[in-house]
Amino acid sequence: MDAVKKIMIYSRDPGAANCVIPVFQCLSKFSKYKIELIGKDFALKKYLDSGLEAKNLSEIITNINYLSVKEFLKNKQYDLIFSGVGSDDLTDRLLWRAAKELSIPTIVILDQWLNYSKRFYFGASNEKIDKSKMVVPNIICVMDDLAKKEMIKEGFDSKILRVTGQPYFELVLKRQTLITKQDKQNILNHLGIKNGSYKIFFVSEPIVEFNKDSNYLGYDQFSILETLLNSLSLILKNDSKLKVDLVIKFHPRNNPDIFSNFIIKYQNIPRLKIILDKISSPDLVLAIADLLVGMSSALLLEAAILGKPFFSLQVGLKCENPFMLSRIGMAKTILTQDELVLSLNNFFGGKINKQNNFDLVRGSVIKIKQVIDNILWSN
Repeated sequence: MDAVKKIMIYSRDPGAANCVIPVFQCLSKFSKYKIELIGKDFALKKYLDSGLEAKNLSEIITNINYLSVKEFLKNKQYDLIFSGVGSDDLTDRLLWRAAKELSIPTIVILDQWLNYSKRFYFGASNEKIDKSKMVVPNIICVMDDLAKKEMIKEGFDSKILRVTGQPYFELVLKRQTLITKQDKQNILNHLGIKNGSYKIFFVSEPIVEFNKDSNYLGYDQFSILETLLNSLSLILKNDSKLKVDLVIKFHPRNNPDIFSNFIIKYQNIPRLKIILDKISSPDLVLAIADLLVGMSSALLLEAAILGKPFFSLQVGLKCENPFMLSRIGMAKTILTQDELVLSLNNFFGGKINKQNNFDLVRGSVIKIKQVIDNILWSN
């Protein structure tokens, strides 16, 4: 085996950071790798929350463009770049393009079953994808056979796709076993939730904040939240004994001020308490929630993994369903307010079963390590 190999591990988005962190932690145990953990924007907090020291790419390269990124990689002389991938920031694509010109192999891991082509597109997020502007790494690690099948359908070469699983999903299972009763009580106290009420978490997404056409799905987080609030209002009006704590769980990229202004008109619904949650970890949300309601958030997938009740609510949907479990028939997306009212009444009546049939690809970190080793030591 050759000398120690130098690897750059990079992410920018929260979901991407969740994927690369377990891989970094694994590879760091082996002396044959020299690893530099680098991040940008939202990923830096994820690294910090995991107790990891990382470098901020925006501080290393003050003016991030193709030439500056290429010069950075040339000076660093990495043997491999391993990264997660986002959709609206082009830094990862700059890295892959510059690495290709410098003959540095690149491996990418996906975190979700959506926006496949968009994540590799080197152009404006709101324009029609031009295949000539795609920047494709040497290897793409995907969550399962469904992701591989869908990517091939979109034109990706099957030879570069590896079914490895998604490391963060396995971590979700492990973390739940570490949460204590006191941990749960502490977060309930912090949120001001007391016994006797249903704990419903609305899992938000940054649709308005990061899309020029915020109605490209046919809805945004506020239209969906409005449907949920109106439905709860109807139900509470007809059931004088029911109490609900509705916790709005922010995405790291949400603007909390918009929500504060939005919910003012809903503050006086009897027996409904609305709580804005800026800090609770996804693990604790999953541990204490009675029901999660969202659109296509990865947190709904995590709920499915753990067997927690959840609703995918997408009233107004006008494109392909972005929620993977609905696309494969494992979960039904709620498309009207009448459906939501019925589903909520069933939930309050104890008629919603746990959803625990989501099948994970296991051993993802080891599989990814094998992919990395094959590229680094294949010659």
